[in-house]
Amino acid sequence: MKKEKWLFIGKDPRIKKSAILIDTHEREIMHIESGEWTLELEDLCRNMQPNCIVFPIQPLDAVKDIDYTCIPKETVMFFGRVAGPWKSVSELFTSYFYLQDEQFIWQNAKLTAEGWVAAFYKLNQQSISGKTFHITGFGRVAKMLANILKSMGAKVFIFVRSEANACEAKAYGYDAAILTPQRFAKEPISWLLNTIPAPWFTEDYLKLSTKEMILYDLASAPGCLREVDLKDRYELMPGIPGEYFADDAAVLLSDTINQLYNLEKE
Repeated sequence: MKKEKWLFIGKDPRIKKSAILIDTHEREIMHIESGEWTLELEDLCRNMQPNCIVFPIQPLDAVKDIDYTCIPKETVMFFGRVAGPWKSVSELFTSYFYLQDEQFIWQNAKLTAEGWVAAFYKLNQQSISGKTFHITGFGRVAKMLANILKSMGAKVFIFVRSEANACEAKAYGYDAAILTPQRFAKEPISWLLNTIPAPWFTEDYLKLSTKEMILYDLASAPGCLREVDLKDRYELMPGIPGEYFADDAAVLLSDTINQLYNLEKE
């Protein structure tokens, strides 16, 4: 029986561990630790002729124009996010987006929230109980963050961009308000956790923030800053699950890929 050929690409530790977990007697697995699409990868695809390619959550940098002809037309691709040229490439193949799988999204959000707590302890060596944390956005990651912080005795304030989200946050029992510079200025913010995947933090917000404020950006790169330099008061923290819980994150990713692939084969 001819083995399936799987190619995993990415520097995130969960990618390497997922490649190990997904290995079976029917599969030939290769992992390339790279954050870029290179000529070497194109040569590898021509020689390997992979049946499946698994990409990391963040799109690979394209150091050259992508020559998709090096990849067999029948190849099944698994993406996290797609942007730039990768969006066009994904449309040429049978592509699945594990970051759109509801189970993956919620479990990944849970790992992100727990991982941020670990990062907070490591970076600050302070207790969470009794402190006030301001969170921007109220999506899945924000909900998990708010829940875990509240359960640990912290006070949580939610900034959102719509009245509907503000009402939802209040229904969960949190103080909440629409995110505007004027409303932002009324809050004495020490710990700001951003989950909004857009560059909203402008010079106006910088002028209104306290000197003690530290911004932890959990949104995907490039984060929330817009032509602003917070220097040592800013931490861009994408990929927390892979950094703090590589084994658990790999199990989640490999299980999701297997489920999506089994749907493809049915």
